[in-house]
Amino acid sequence: MKQTLQWLLGVICASSVTLWPQTSLSQTKQQKTVDIGQYMPVEPVKSKPKKPSISDLDRLYSKYKAAAKISIFSAGDEVKADVEIQYNDAGKPQAIVLSGESSDLELLLRIRKTLIDQKVRAGYKREEDNRGFETDLLQKGTQYARYTVVDNDYLNSGKSIFETRIPHSFRFEVGDTKRQGNGKTETFSF
Repeated sequence: MKQTLQWLLGVICASSVTLWPQTSLSQTKQQKTVDIGQYMPVEPVKSKPKKPSISDLDRLYSKYKAAAKISIFSAGDEVKADVEIQYNDAGKPQAIVLSGESSDLELLLRIRKTLIDQKVRAGYKREEDNRGFETDLLQKGTQYARYTVVDNDYLNSGKSIFETRIPHSFRFEVGDTKRQGNGKTETFSF
């Protein structure tokens, strides 16, 4: 306890302290410097061990592994999504997909924008995706996030209010390309 208190005092006071001796009116003030480091042992600062970083795929897997359907909320609105977990041949999750339909296109676009903003803040970079203008692909190393919202207004144009309208659909996928292989690769020769 005493050593810790001395060490804390040393950290607070830094490595050197200026002392002013008591003076009388007839004496002039003279500055004296004393190095505190020679009087107190300094303990090295111990860094806290870092928690191993968990991938987004593993984090989402632990969150959704028991769910078949979830509700997504945004600004008071709600949409239901089906949860699909895709596994590789080794039985490990390689992708998690949330998909569903909604008649509220603005809600789906708002959710997609929020998800994209979260991934960009987490270090993902936007990539080109040739799957269409409705898809956004983001990557961070071998991890990826693909967010698709399909606007079905063009399919509904010309239909009367009495005809069946096709809802807008969405597919939000997070995965890891490193896990897509089955681990049983061999060099093929023919």
